[in-house]
Amino acid sequence: MQISKKAKESLAGRIFDFLLTPLTFKEFIEWKDIKIDEKKIELFQREISPLFYDYLRTGGFIEIIDEEDDDKIKNYIKNDVIERIIYKDLPEEFGIKDYELLKTLIEMIAREPGFIINYDALSRDLHKNKRTIIEYFFYLEYAMLIKIVANYRGGFLVSSRKLKKAYVTNTALSFTLIENFYSDKVLEKIAENFAVMETDAKNYYRNKYEVDIILKKGKNILPVEVKYGKVEIDSMLKFLSEFKLRKAIILTKDLFDKRVIDKKRIFLIPLWAFPFLKEDYIR
Repeated sequence: MQISKKAKESLAGRIFDFLLTPLTFKEFIEWKDIKIDEKKIELFQREISPLFYDYLRTGGFIEIIDEEDDDKIKNYIKNDVIERIIYKDLPEEFGIKDYELLKTLIEMIAREPGFIINYDALSRDLHKNKRTIIEYFFYLEYAMLIKIVANYRGGFLVSSRKLKKAYVTNTALSFTLIENFYSDKVLEKIAENFAVMETDAKNYYRNKYEVDIILKKGKNILPVEVKYGKVEIDSMLKFLSEFKLRKAIILTKDLFDKRVIDKKRIFLIPLWAFPFLKEDYIR
């Protein structure tokens, strides 16, 4: 958490802010002292793929990065990350008193990554004021516990205020709060959450169909889908045709491939390999 505004003012000119984040997956592999030839990355699948699942459970937190006991990992994340922020850091910063609302919201998002935010429905279901819920989402985002992704509409000219999605900023939060973390159904959502954070996605697309991630760099647009189960390309082809694009990425569980359809190139890349290759594709 950042130092409070009052403290910053009293120490003006004598302090600096540093943002120290958990290790990325690439840094995690370096920590394990494993050398990878990115030009031959397919040869490393058997070695790296299991470590990817290990990374998802520890989230790159240095204190638990080599911990094998799941309960110790969960206790650390619960006590030293989630509850410290909810019961200490945020109340000190903003004077928050409804700790349980904060806890409920982070648990909902951690258990359902890609949670579509509907403030009216949340207000009814939780019996809380809508403005309060909106403020508490801001607090969780400020605390770097969640990331909010907007739906792009109108030919990428306008970002819709509706249908925003919320993700946790670290998959270890989901590992701590979900019992069946390694089930196929859960891992599909965790994979999407990881991809959103790895790409620092700001937008997704949802109209008559959905694309998980829309990346923009200048005038260039790159759609990215996460297909951790069965690989389907129909939605991606619709998107490429609708917006007259030529290239897309589908992040898979273990499949390297390239499909060319009507001059549209779709690159299939395993999610574990993507952090090592993304600079070659996101330009």
